[in-house]
Amino acid sequence: MGWVLIDDLKDDEKIYKGAGVQFYNTPKGLAEQCALPCGKDGHLDYIVTQVYDNSEYFQLTCLSEGEVGNITCVLLRDNGNYFVTGKEIKRMLQTDLYKVFIHKHPMIVIK
Repeated sequence: MGWVLIDDLKDDEKIYKGAGVQFYNTPKGLAEQCALPCGKDGHLDYIVTQVYDNSEYFQLTCLSEGEVGNITCVLLRDNGNYFVTGKEIKRMLQTDLYKVFIHKHPMIVIK
């Protein structure tokens, strides 16, 4: 599985920490002045990470230059399990202001 539009995720899909998330601006987001600072690559990269000392949530932590470390949201884990569901990802991130893609096992290159 490569990069998948979150709209296409199954509700029961299991997403574990370490999954990658990319945000791209859409024409509607730009028109409504909701543009993200996507930089030269045209997108923002996030990773699903553990919330320190909290077993109920994961968080989306930014990896993109200029935004590194920023947290965009927290994701409710599935009943104490070590994953969030596709349904939770869609609940938190699905919008027509941005295109959001997820990769369960991204290759991360540190420059």
